[in-house]
Amino acid sequence: EELAGVGFMSFNNFGFKNTITMAKSFAQELRNDRVKKAGVDTASVSDDMSGGGGDNNAMFDMLFNLAEVAVGAVGVEFTPSPDDTKRILSLKYDGKLQSKTRLFVFDDDELDSSLDIVDSCTAGSSSSSDDGSDGLTSSGLRGSHLTPVFLKFGLEDLDLPEEAREMAGQVAGGFQNASFGDEEYLNEAVDEVCGWILGREPSRRPSWSKQRQSSGDGGYESESSWRLSGGVVDAEV
Repeated sequence: EELAGVGFMSFNNFGFKNTITMAKSFAQELRNDRVKKAGVDTASVSDDMSGGGGDNNAMFDMLFNLAEVAVGAVGVEFTPSPDDTKRILSLKYDGKLQSKTRLFVFDDDELDSSLDIVDSCTAGSSSSSDDGSDGLTSSGLRGSHLTPVFLKFGLEDLDLPEEAREMAGQVAGGFQNASFGDEEYLNEAVDEVCGWILGREPSRRPSWSKQRQSSGDGGYESESSWRLSGGVVDAEV
C-alpha cells in the first residue's frame, strides 16, 4: 500500500529491561508532580521521603529493582530488538520512504531515539540532508517525552445530579478541576503535525547536538539520563 507520509513523534528504541527503568522514572516524576501540586519545594522532596513515606518509597524502589533483575535474568526482549530495529531501518527504509518521513523531536525528551533512525538511514549513504540522512525531515519542538499527554478533568465533567455535585465538591475540599501536562506545548506540536500534513517545511530543526551530548553515541548511558522532565499538575479550586 502506498503511504502518503510517515511521522515519528518521540520515537523510542530502548530495550525491554531499560523500559522498566523508564517506567520507574515516570512513576517518580508523577510523585514529584504531586509534591509540586501540594506546594512543597522540590528541593525538600528527599527530606519528605525520609519521613512517614520512607518505607513506601523503599518498597517502590525495591519492586522496580526486582523487576529489572528478573527481566535481565530471563532475557526478555522486544521483537524486533533495538539492534534489529536499527538493522531493519538501514536495510529496508529506502530513500523513497525517507523522503516521506518527518521526525518530531522534543527539546527536553531524554527518552527520544530519533537519532537511531537518522543514523540507520545515513549508514552507507554518500549524501545527506541537513537532518543527517537522505530525504528525512525533522521538526524541533518545545517540551519533553510527556508533552503529547495532556489531561484536564473536573467535577463539572461528571454526570452527577446537582445535589450530588455539591456533596462531591464538599468532599473534595473545594477542588473543581485539575490538569496534567502543558497545553501550550501540546498545541505547538499539533500545529507542527498539521503543517507537515499540509506540506510545510519544519518550523525549526531539532537540537541534535544536545541529544548526542545526553546520549553519547545515540544510545543511553545511565538511569539519570532517562529521567523524565514531565508535566506539572495544576489544580484549580
